[in-house]
Amino acid sequence: MPPITRRCQRSRRDPTACWISSDRHQRLPPSQATTLSNPHHQPILLLGGFLISPHTYGPMQARLRQLSGQPVRLVPVSRAEWSLTVFPFAWAAILDRVAASARELAAESASGKITLIGHSSGGIMLRLFLADEPFEGRTYNGKALVDRLVMLGSPHTADRKSTRLNSSHLVISYAVFCLKK
Repeated sequence: MPPITRRCQRSRRDPTACWISSDRHQRLPPSQATTLSNPHHQPILLLGGFLISPHTYGPMQARLRQLSGQPVRLVPVSRAEWSLTVFPFAWAAILDRVAASARELAAESASGKITLIGHSSGGIMLRLFLADEPFEGRTYNGKALVDRLVMLGSPHTADRKSTRLNSSHLVISYAVFCLKK
């Protein structure tokens, strides 16, 4: 397998934007290419999406480990656990698991920080983990442990009518719909 390289492109909108390509697609001069396993990389914590079995993320977890050279941990959430997320206690249980894993990985990190990757509703849940407002009596304040959040297909602009939650779940409603601002 060809080595993966990273080249940062400067732009007015995002001076830190980078794109990644494989050597077989494009060769970069050595002055512009760096391997992804550079010392600034940190452990990765991955939270999958709604009703997707944890084993589905196995290949992604392995590839991220290979590319980064860092530990990659998947927060295991079963389909049964995801189906209970219509109740706030189920969100809190998953967030508690995220918090425990984040603390463990941050302790292994040279920088004391980790990267979060969330797929679909996992990305929404990770945003709630980073918040400093209380949720179900807990304040996660995950931003103390995290300096990067990558979201893959997370529904940031959910349509309130098609995803309306009943009024007993206003906290969850806020977590989902505050992203529409």
